[in-house]
Amino acid sequence: MKKYLALTLILIVISCKKDQTITHEVMNFDKQINDTIIPIKGEYYGAKFIHVVGYVDDSIYVSFGNNYKKHYLSKEIDTTFSTDYYGEDNAIFVFNPHKGKKGKLNVSFSISK
Repeated sequence: MKKYLALTLILIVISCKKDQTITHEVMNFDKQINDTIIPIKGEYYGAKFIHVVGYVDDSIYVSFGNNYKKHYLSKEIDTTFSTDYYGEDNAIFVFNPHKGKKGKLNVSFSISK
């Protein structure tokens, strides 16, 4: 009986972590990246995230879409932004190189349960 209980708990923990993630490696700063994650129908979500790691010579910004705040970043970056998200619409993400010309960034967009 204890084996079944342990197995059930493990499966519950594993099933709760069903993130959908898109990752971009940015080394070319000449164009904006607009991305969309389509939520799975019938699934429940709690948040959406933008994670940026790396270096850029000048400012860039990321946002959760055109009607959201722009988060400006520069130089050495290792940061995450999040906002509530319940899966009602597609999740929109924006990376804009703004004044950045050189560098290397890993930018991840995700929705999470």
